[in-house]
Amino acid sequence: MIRGAVGLLLVTGLCIMAVILPPVVGAFIEIMHLAGQDVESPEAYGFRGGSVLGTTLAWSAIAGLVATLLGWGPGRILASRPGSMLAWITVIPLVLPAALVFDAWWLEASPQSWIGSMAAENDAIPLLRSTVLALALVGWGWPIAAWAIAARGVRGGDRLLARMDGVKVWPRMVTAFRSDRSSLLAAWMLVTVFLAGNTVCFDLAQVHSWGFELRTLDARGADAATVFRAGLPALTLAVAGAVIAVLLLRPAKSERGGGSGQAGGRWVWLIPLLCTGLPMLMLLRRGITAFDPEVMGIVHGPAMINTLLLGLGCGLISSVVAAGVMLGRLSGRWPATISVIITGVLAVLALVPSTLLAVGFETIFNRPGLDVVYRSFMVLLLGVSARTGIVAAIIGLLAAAGASRRLVLMDAPRTGRQLLSATSPAIRGAGIAAAALGAALAVGEIAMVARVQPPGVPLVGTALLNAMHYQYVDSVIPAILGLVLIAAAAAGVLRWTLLRRVAPLAVMFAATMMVVGCSPPTEVENPEPVAAEVVFGGTGMIPGRFDYPRAIAIDADRSQLYVIDKSARVQRFSLDGEYLGGWMMPQWENGKPTGVAVAPDGRVFIADTHYHRIAVFNEGGEELFAFGRYGEENGEFIYPTDIAFGPDGILFVAEYGGNDRIQVFDSEGNWLRAFGSMGATREQFSRPQGIAWHEDRQELFIADAINHRVVVTDALGEVQRILGSPGRQPGEMSYPYDITLPGDGTVMVVEFGNNRVQRLDLLDGDCQGIWGGTGEETGRLRYPWGIDAKAGVLAVLDSGNSRVLVGDAP
Repeated sequence: MIRGAVGLLLVTGLCIMAVILPPVVGAFIEIMHLAGQDVESPEAYGFRGGSVLGTTLAWSAIAGLVATLLGWGPGRILASRPGSMLAWITVIPLVLPAALVFDAWWLEASPQSWIGSMAAENDAIPLLRSTVLALALVGWGWPIAAWAIAARGVRGGDRLLARMDGVKVWPRMVTAFRSDRSSLLAAWMLVTVFLAGNTVCFDLAQVHSWGFELRTLDARGADAATVFRAGLPALTLAVAGAVIAVLLLRPAKSERGGGSGQAGGRWVWLIPLLCTGLPMLMLLRRGITAFDPEVMGIVHGPAMINTLLLGLGCGLISSVVAAGVMLGRLSGRWPATISVIITGVLAVLALVPSTLLAVGFETIFNRPGLDVVYRSFMVLLLGVSARTGIVAAIIGLLAAAGASRRLVLMDAPRTGRQLLSATSPAIRGAGIAAAALGAALAVGEIAMVARVQPPGVPLVGTALLNAMHYQYVDSVIPAILGLVLIAAAAAGVLRWTLLRRVAPLAVMFAATMMVVGCSPPTEVENPEPVAAEVVFGGTGMIPGRFDYPRAIAIDADRSQLYVIDKSARVQRFSLDGEYLGGWMMPQWENGKPTGVAVAPDGRVFIADTHYHRIAVFNEGGEELFAFGRYGEENGEFIYPTDIAFGPDGILFVAEYGGNDRIQVFDSEGNWLRAFGSMGATREQFSRPQGIAWHEDRQELFIADAINHRVVVTDALGEVQRILGSPGRQPGEMSYPYDITLPGDGTVMVVEFGNNRVQRLDLLDGDCQGIWGGTGEETGRLRYPWGIDAKAGVLAVLDSGNSRVLVGDAP
């Protein structure tokens, strides 16, 4: 036993446990505290655990089996040549978010593609989503299988003898399978658990997995005890996966390597080319096409800086974890056991659905005395490090295995200082690798970041998640690609300092980044809150509550308003927030509406976005008629977003998804004309999300969301002027999603990206006031989606907080 190293290990272990255990322990304390109370069951929130368990296991097991078979050949190469080029290629998909792989394929299957068009025309969008989900899960899972097989080891000698005897390919594969079957089984089980814990891919594909249901349960307002009770099967599965992961790190009792460098044949290189290279090239092509340095810096600059700081801080934590686990493994029986336990706990946290871990952090930190952590950048450092720490622990164990072989060739060190001196090259190498991979993984983390993101701290991961959900991911891809390059450059700087034995400089640099990261860039201004006399809603599925509402319209003549949420419910309220009734949309499997308008006669016009039509209902929810279908021709739609009533009863309809235009119809839905196309020029649009007609000026105001501006046209589509530009300053915008005209010579815009409401002069665009700002307090906003003002009443749809704010128009 080496006392000095043990002391260092204990300090490191305590630091690690201080990072990873509080949310888990706190959550279970909360569960026990509430166990004897009358807590609602998960089913009361629409949780369908029993029905989705089979779906989750089936999807994960089948995709995991395919991924394991594809990773088998690369795994044999990695076992014999871990330093080959294949090692670098297999790391790429592991560093990038799995959801990005999904979106790479999904964007290519968009409505503009032949396959997307065919799916829409034949009502096969769910099937297309499922196909893309399978590609994403396999594409993300095969490198996990490859490294699991490589870590377990293979019997290369059997294969070499078979080749020397002139045995054909198929018998050789049978021989290799018999040698590797235990490794293949372990790899399959591990990949299955990893895939079962994925949330975002299943969410994007609208396939109800266990993790997807847990995320929905949390989003609908269930308390921590309810969420954890519903997630116990997933936690059990994560523990089983952690045990498998730890066992995989113990090499099989077989001859490692020994096989041909071409193990698996030349076809092995087709796997990374098709499963990883192709989607990455597709993303790169889109990223380069959409890259606008000026707009990217203005709109996503603070988010990129914050994400870089997060990566640097998590990289430092990862390097400490790797060094501590490595030293523990080399310091004797008990320290080695502690290192393995730490690795197992980190494996559980990596495999468990992100929702459980995030809810645990909220349970322990969102309380008096500790909320300073929960509402600061520190919660991101802790949460993301807990999520990605398993990689650092594995690097530490592998580095310890290599160092132990070198130690047997020299006199055994007797003190901690001697051990550190003997293993310093290995420690530096492990620290560099863990810092680089930890930083890259932190940059790509989405689900955990989206759940614990402090108010007013923009991050690229959240922007990417919103973009993938709402079909404008091209605008964020350049930021993701840029951050990956920046993270690689930061890792290079860290490596340069460490290799020159100026480690104190590197530590000071990383610590400085962490301190700066605790006060990251936030919103430019701190506006006044929205003045709301009535606040109603809240998260939930019962009448009067919402599941992320995305459309709102005031019916001033009848003193009521309509709200549509992501559950496809249309709900009607009085202006005082009293629930008056509602109905479900006839179809919702493909997606939910994003726009609604009330005609003077009380008819409700709904932009049934994902069914490419405008549906018209009466107050009681009876469908009166509908017009439009999928397509690019006159009178056809791709993702209609909003409706506005013009002169002589005509209707303006905005749409995006490739058409990105305004179409004009008569009151019965007969096509009259269209104007606009997809792009960023003066006459073009990029997701015209909200529209409003000014009767006195005979002008149409268009919230051109991805171009970050308001375009004003006449009834024929002639552009009169453009208001605003990208940015966060007064008069600038970030993803304006809806627009309304209060009738006082101004236009009011709700900005999804800036979390605020802005009033502009409708002639020159000068800012007349800003309200909102990020937060959960009354009057603050989180990803507001809609706004409407009529007869002196203003209603703001605070989507991220699942509520409606009603007050006098300012």
